[in-house]
Amino acid sequence: SLWERDRVRSICIVFFLFALYFAFNTSAIAADWKTFKKNPARVGEAGEQAHPPLILKWQFTAQGAFLSSPIVYKGRVYIGSEGGDVIAFDAYTGSIVWQYSTDGPVRGTPSAANGIIYVSCQDGYLYAFDANTGDIKWKYLTGSKDCSSPVVENGKLYGASGFPQQSVYCLDTNTGSELWRVSLEKYMYSSTVIKDGIVYVGANNGKFYALDATNGSIKWSFNTEGSIYFSTMAVSNGIVYGAPGSDDRKIYAFNANATGGLKSGWQFVELGTAPTI
Repeated sequence: SLWERDRVRSICIVFFLFALYFAFNTSAIAADWKTFKKNPARVGEAGEQAHPPLILKWQFTAQGAFLSSPIVYKGRVYIGSEGGDVIAFDAYTGSIVWQYSTDGPVRGTPSAANGIIYVSCQDGYLYAFDANTGDIKWKYLTGSKDCSSPVVENGKLYGASGFPQQSVYCLDTNTGSELWRVSLEKYMYSSTVIKDGIVYVGANNGKFYALDATNGSIKWSFNTEGSIYFSTMAVSNGIVYGAPGSDDRKIYAFNANATGGLKSGWQFVELGTAPTI
């Protein structure tokens, strides 16, 4: 509903300001947070602790709302906006280092690696920006309205297509050339996860997938009674966790290997939110 969408926007704006408020109550910037939920396994674990009182260092008022989350990389904060802007801030002062306007909303959280910022956009492209200058190094035609945050590991980028495409794809991070692309049964707003050579993702038909990172072949899949949408999986200690949401309010635990299978002895929990480990 429009009310729910406005509520999500408001929450995201508050989160963005709170993240800045929380992060910079020290004389030095904390460790990098280079992607959605921090790392390719999406565990979302912070190694630092901020203690009150929290002091607001700076803030920024955008023309549009934020659904994207900020990342922190080498002393800068990067984020995308509903207005289609990708913005790089100086993490210490809040001044804009560079800004680029796309032709569609940016709802996926950026990812950073090797001096490049990777951003999916609803204008049908995935962009690779020079982290320092904002110059476009390359862009890849997805042909979809993407909300997923790409994941980068070992010189490869793994992304998931939104409506109307139904693809998971792998790109060379330096050139943007497509290494493989596979079609699934439904488009995806969930973000890709990678651990030990397996790419995990949830599709909007309520199915979890595990794909071979080298060629995209499906290793296993699991049907739920939910829809998944924006809920992203997380991997830790040989277990991959997923929460489909919608009509299926359980959290599932699978063996993080080539065959999958529900983790023995795991008790389903009625929550319906994206897990963080």
